[in-house]
Amino acid sequence: VLLVSLVYKPIDYLVVLFFKDLLFRSNHRDHSALNHLGRFLTGVLDRTELANLIVNTFGEALHLQVASVLIYDPSKEIYRIESAYGLKPGVWRHLELNPHSFLIEFLRVHRAPVEREKVIHSFSWQEANQLLHDCEQLHASCVIPLIFEDELMGSINLMPKTTAKAFTPLEVKSFFEFAQ
Repeated sequence: VLLVSLVYKPIDYLVVLFFKDLLFRSNHRDHSALNHLGRFLTGVLDRTELANLIVNTFGEALHLQVASVLIYDPSKEIYRIESAYGLKPGVWRHLELNPHSFLIEFLRVHRAPVEREKVIHSFSWQEANQLLHDCEQLHASCVIPLIFEDELMGSINLMPKTTAKAFTPLEVKSFFEFAQ
């Protein structure tokens, strides 16, 4: 009885992992967690808690390498990372972007998601370098603007585990709808 009680959980975990990840692996990502999160977040007022919920849900539900939330800090007049998934706190705690950085200005003007690899070729090499630098700082290949009452409040920054698993247009659209 003692042996069974000690070994059951690890064996159960391995069997579930085997069936879920090896036999029934799917390239389709489950967005139902995002739908539930969107309804739940309407009652959350603390922005750190809100950012933690967003990055953890995106990171775990979509199996991302990195997810972070960049929020405007009016006291310092700068955009800073509020929470991150997949990065050590020492990497993101002091990460800040100037409100006049190329990425922030682009998000403010276009009010649309930025998929680094898709838009990089539409800029001059100077602008492309600035955009790449901002995306590298954020550890993101996809940046979703957070807009509230027609103001850019920040962004949700996402990086898939591999570049081969880039986001589909439908996924990016659902992320953008979530951020509104």
